[in-house]
Amino acid sequence: MRHTLFAVSIFIAAYMAFAPPAFADSCLDPMQAAGQQSAIQEKARGLSIAAWKHKVSSSHGARYASWSSAKGQRVVCFSTSTTKSTLIYQCKARARPCAKVFLEPGLKEQLE
Repeated sequence: MRHTLFAVSIFIAAYMAFAPPAFADSCLDPMQAAGQQSAIQEKARGLSIAAWKHKVSSSHGARYASWSSAKGQRVVCFSTSTTKSTLIYQCKARARPCAKVFLEPGLKEQLE
């Protein structure tokens, strides 16, 4: 019995020492940013996401500025007419900035 407990203890210690690192999402409150205007809606959309990334990076650091890691991504575009009846688009990007944070071995199980 004693040898079994010792072997189990060694196994757990080895697992903790060589277990793959655990990561969790750390998300902040939603942030919104408006991009520059463009005659092309997809370009206006991209400009709003770029503005969101810049705003998040300036406020919370580059690790939170990934649009693909953000939660609740939403881009809303509006169009207005110019005097020449040409449409101009402007978009607003909104999402919760998130970053992966390292968890010490064993901490992930405690959070679940």
